[in-house]
Amino acid sequence: MKVAWANAHFLAHLAAPRTYLGLGDEDRVARAALFAFVQITADFVFLAALLHLCGGIESPLAAFFVFHVLIASILLSRRATYLATTVGFLLYAAVVLGESSGVLDHYPLGWVWGPGAYRTWSLAGPGLAVLGVTLYLASYLCSTIAVDLRMRVRGNVLLSRHIAGERLKLEAAYEKLQESEHTKSQYMRKVAHELRGPLGTIETALKVVLQDMAGGLSEPSRDLIGRAQRRAGELAAVTHDLLVLARAREAAVGQERVRVEVGALVQEVIEDFRESAARKDVRLSATVVSGGVVLGDRVALRQMVANLVENGIRYTKPGGSVSAAVRAQDRDLVVSVEDTGIGIAAEDLPRIFDEFYRGAQARAYAEQGTGLGLAITRVIVEQHGGRVAVDSQPGRGTRFEATVPTAG
Repeated sequence: MKVAWANAHFLAHLAAPRTYLGLGDEDRVARAALFAFVQITADFVFLAALLHLCGGIESPLAAFFVFHVLIASILLSRRATYLATTVGFLLYAAVVLGESSGVLDHYPLGWVWGPGAYRTWSLAGPGLAVLGVTLYLASYLCSTIAVDLRMRVRGNVLLSRHIAGERLKLEAAYEKLQESEHTKSQYMRKVAHELRGPLGTIETALKVVLQDMAGGLSEPSRDLIGRAQRRAGELAAVTHDLLVLARAREAAVGQERVRVEVGALVQEVIEDFRESAARKDVRLSATVVSGGVVLGDRVALRQMVANLVENGIRYTKPGGSVSAAVRAQDRDLVVSVEDTGIGIAAEDLPRIFDEFYRGAQARAYAEQGTGLGLAITRVIVEQHGGRVAVDSQPGRGTRFEATVPTAG
């Protein structure tokens, strides 16, 4: 029994196309190929019997031998295809030669050939030759095409598996990156939260000292305490921005989202900064072309607009202007903030959205600044499914555009 199965197993793998190797489920494919070979061989036997009963060489049923060869070329290996072709040709030859020699009875189709024509070699020889050439030529051409197609399919399958494997690796790496970012944000948020209270206390205490003991302090002491107060204030601003950045990163799109009328939001931010802009002699204006609605976090969106407007005011010289605008663009809403300030150097543009990054020109013009405002802006815009872009020329001003999809 084991020997019989071993032989059948060998024949199955001989009949199956080579291209299935290494793709998995090889035994099932081999058994299917063996079944197809047996089925085609049985069809040849029945076809030969039908041919014998329907006129032998005179019968047009010989065309069905070619049809089975085409099927074998598609389903079987090239060697199995040639073997099946040989079986079919031998069965056809047995019928033709058996009838012409008188071994087999002949059932003539009188309306096709004359009486006794099947016995002449001039009919049997060319008939065998034509069918033989047709079968083997069809076998060669179709098997060649089938092998090429199967190789392409195999390549596509292997490529798909490779892509699927790489996708799983990328997903695993992305999950690890997300976990790392979440851990970093939590740590940053905790540290900033722990620092904010003591820094606020220090700043307040130093302010009280300066106010209550102004007359009893020497000029060097007042200058030293004043500098300490300013540095404490700067650190407090950094911790505040770190908290905002951590919260923006941890926010999930679709969570706690409400309908936000962006035009009204921009007008509100402009009014909040109007006094500080007036103190610096900077003209502040807003143009709302479209009052579109965004589904998002209102506090975060307001923070995004405020960061851009505040940056514009900070880096614009007295007499300059800062303008905000809202317009529709396809299914998006574009919030732009443009100033006539100092601009951004070309070498600084690729990094201005990085955390804690401030260009040399910005540091020279304004000492104060955490370098987190634009990083927060980018995170907020991306959390809302949008993108932020910048266009700037040194000495001519800067234009920021935040594009976010509208609700619905």
